[in-house]
Amino acid sequence: TSSMNNFTFYSPTLFTFGDGEEKNTGALVRRFGGSRVLLVTGGGSVRRNGAYDAVTASLEAAGIPCIILWEVPDESVNYIGRSAFYECTSLERVTLPSALTVIEDYTFYHCDKLILPELPQGLVRIGRSAFYRCNLVSVLQDGDSDQLILPESLEEIGDYAFYGCTFAYEDPDATGGAMINGGIDSVVIGGKVTRIGARAFAYM
Repeated sequence: TSSMNNFTFYSPTLFTFGDGEEKNTGALVRRFGGSRVLLVTGGGSVRRNGAYDAVTASLEAAGIPCIILWEVPDESVNYIGRSAFYECTSLERVTLPSALTVIEDYTFYHCDKLILPELPQGLVRIGRSAFYRCNLVSVLQDGDSDQLILPESLEEIGDYAFYGCTFAYEDPDATGGAMINGGIDSVVIGGKVTRIGARAFAYM
């Protein structure tokens, strides 16, 4: 029989979020001693919104070779795994693939600044605590009738799926520190839903 020697694998990961951050890709790779990049990307929104061009241009400017191993078409991604963005507390915006059918448990759990992305029309299941304590609505754009409209295709909403998706901010027209409760004011659920989990919309 063969045996494997003991070893330690250390793989730190840095996440940077914000407008225009993709233009710093090359500098960040250099900062951590990188000399070449393996880029796995889709061919949909990442191309349309300019992110792909910005990243590859940044790598080229830094003199870092970029190898594109496999291009994943936007329409081929139909599943986001459990806890994929768990506690990414600085994450504000995401674009979901058009073919997405399942958002698994805890996918965007405690992404406290996340503005609700457009939910694809083929979405069938939203898992447990998938959007737990997300903002869903921008504090700066909070209105009197913000709606959460769920796709007609949706069949299941897991326990705590949208639990605590609210926030409060100081009323600029009041004195004494009065607060305004912000967030979603109404929810529209399609006729195909067969299960709404415990506390799925509690404290919104």
